[in-house]
Amino acid sequence: MTDDNKEILERVKNLVSEKKLIKKKKVKTTSEDSFNDQIFHKEIKEWIDENAERIAKEIINDNLKKILK
Repeated sequence: MTDDNKEILERVKNLVSEKKLIKKKKVKTTSEDSFNDQIFHKEIKEWIDENAERIAKEIINDNLKKILK
């Protein structure tokens, strides 16, 4: 694997890791806060799921442009 491919892979892994960190954070809150947090986390998860492929493609395209210059 070339260094550029490794860099792209690392960027994609970082996106996934950020998603995992959001899931792991647990804070003592009231039930209302907990409900709001659940909604918030659900919305973030859905956004990441919907946009992760597009973001990964953008990263790959940016790196490809750098390589081809």
